[in-house]
Order: sequence, then C-alpha cells, then structure tokens
Amino acid sequence: MLSDLEIKPAFHQLIDKIEDKEYLKELYDSIAALLPQKDDILDGLNPDEIKKLEQSILQAKNGEITSDAIVRQKIVEKFGN
Repeated sequence: MLSDLEIKPAFHQLIDKIEDKEYLKELYDSIAALLPQKDDILDGLNPDEIKKLEQSILQAKNGEITSDAIVRQKIVEKFGN
C-alpha cells in the first residue's frame, strides 16, 4: 500500500505510461467528473465587479428592473432587427 506521500508520484508515473491518447482522455474525463467542483461564479470577480453585482441585486429586489421586452425594443430601435 502506498503512503500519502507516494500516491501522487506513483499516479503520475502510471499516467505517463499510457500511450493511448483516447484512453487517456477518457480516464481524465472520468476522474474529473468524480472531483468536487470548486468553481464559484464569484471567484473570478474583482471587488468592483462584486460591488456592481450587489447593487444590481439590490435594484432587482427593489423592483428597479427593465423587462426583457423593453430591452429588446431598445436594441431594435438602436441597431435594427
């Protein structure tokens, strides 16, 4: 049985031995699907973007919104159909 320190290097060595690129891709996809997804949509935002998003959420909660129909109408008026 491999120790915690040995497992990653041993796993890398196994991967390096795989010559079949299609099999390697399938193996990668399978392992990636098992890992928990850590990506959060907010992780890539800077503080200014987060502030703007928070303002938008507050505006929506206060009913300060523009309907989809009005937005589409304004786009057509400005750019045509």
